Amino acid sequence: MANVWFTADLHLGHGNIVRYCLRPYLSEAEHERAMQEPRGHWRVSESTLRRHDDALLDNVNAVVQPQDTLWVLGDFCWGRLERAREYFRRIRCRHVNLVWGNHDDRSIAPLFHKTLEQGMVHVEGLSIWLNP
Repeated sequence: MANVWFTADLHLGHGNIVRYCLRPYLSEAEHERAMQEPRGHWRVSESTLRRHDDALLDNVNAVVQPQDTLWVLGDFCWGRLERAREYFRRIRCRHVNLVWGNHDDRSIAPLFHKTLEQGMVHVEGLSIWLNP
């Protein structure tokens, strides 16, 4: 039996979100700096960004199966098609849909089974409104 899963705001590859939101992948020094100057002109390390991206993709893949459907409610990743393709290839399930977020570049549309601005889906007799 296939399941339907929902996630939101992955922001893969988006270092600024990692520090602005104090996501738990910052090094101790980055965390301290983010607390002092969250909007300062500095970047998180590549290792922090890799930890962030790997953890989120591992968590998604811990629950989805190849036959499942995954809805991403906005902000899949930072970047255009080639960068998005790298992340997309790492997701286990093959039916991945996107509700457009403000950080999603429209070039990534071909990767997804379906894309929506927002809308209603029906899952197991429930009507669910999807909005990023």
